[in-house]
Amino acid sequence: MESTLVQPRLTMISGSPESVFDLAGAPLFRIGRAEGNELVLRSELISRSHAIVQHLPGEQYLLSDMGSRNGTFVNGSRVTAHVLRDGDHVTIGEYQFVFSCARVDTSVPARAPEAPDERTVGFFSVRLATVLVADVRGFTGLSQRLGPEMTARFIGTLSGRCGKYLQQQGAWAQKYIGDAVMAIWLHAGNEPTVEEARRVLECAAWISEEVESLPGDLGLPQAVSCSVGISTGFASLGNLGNEAFADHTAVGDTVNLAFRLEAATRVLQCDVAVSSAAYEFLRKLGLARGYRAKDVALKGYDQPQSAYCICYDELRRSLGITSRFAPLS
Repeated sequence: MESTLVQPRLTMISGSPESVFDLAGAPLFRIGRAEGNELVLRSELISRSHAIVQHLPGEQYLLSDMGSRNGTFVNGSRVTAHVLRDGDHVTIGEYQFVFSCARVDTSVPARAPEAPDERTVGFFSVRLATVLVADVRGFTGLSQRLGPEMTARFIGTLSGRCGKYLQQQGAWAQKYIGDAVMAIWLHAGNEPTVEEARRVLECAAWISEEVESLPGDLGLPQAVSCSVGISTGFASLGNLGNEAFADHTAVGDTVNLAFRLEAATRVLQCDVAVSSAAYEFLRKLGLARGYRAKDVALKGYDQPQSAYCICYDELRRSLGITSRFAPLS
């Protein structure tokens, strides 16, 4: 049986003509704005030492972000470290690449790719968790007006600021899906503490202010805002990566409900929508002032779900925190 190895490479697809960068022959392939990197990208969106690609045993290549300001993205999601697979799309600033590295059998028809679960580490625990999902409103239309370079700068700035703040606020994991932010907090017992619940609510208020501040900071032509969904319940926690790349995340109805509630804020005419389970914890902890109960039909649910709604101004008042922006009239 004979096979041919396609040389590992990154192909830049954002420019014309395409540029191809071979990764073979060096244990490290450095990417950044500074001279001395194997790939120098001259843009203010690129950090001096932005990312590296490391050759691992078994013909694998690990892409690692080097703490860059605007982040490194694979297939639309921001990553810290990611084992590249053939066909992965990599975005660094305004530059887009496709990674290729595949062994093709020349004597028999090509094998189908391995099923994802052959490389996936299984879930290891079920824990009580609170999931917060924030999403920029009207981002599709906004990105069309901004263009790709400013859109990338917008997403990079938002995710960079949120990443640092959420880590400080004890988030166990965080994900970035385009303009959406998901953060997960774990609870040791069967209910959140006052400090944990308050921290989640303060994060919702903080993210909203960061989104509102971006037009002034980046010189955007219009105001922007975001909405938030919050859900508390038991979730399956684990690592969806492999030994080289630990991608900690949570799955289950608690996660799905947070996404659905965020999307429903448009119908509910509120800024923050909280699940009934999360609201019950807030009520017991004395943090439920100012919420309005509504039933709403959510995609994927047979029956209407109870949601508890609040606007940002009321949320800040209930927490005793002050906005740096004047309330909207």
